[in-house]
Amino acid sequence: MGALRVLSVRATVELPWTALGRAVGACAALAVVASVTPAWIALRRAAVGSTGVRQ
Repeated sequence: MGALRVLSVRATVELPWTALGRAVGACAALAVVASVTPAWIALRRAAVGSTGVRQ
């Protein structure tokens, strides 16, 4: 940044907010599905059946 000030050039950072928002949304949706699916499958089974112990 110091060299740019000497040249009197303005450095601006522009981010593609729409693309970043979509990427964050997709990651959040994937994280929810990846965490809810195993919990849902585990809750559907009987507790004794999940341990492998016979009655």
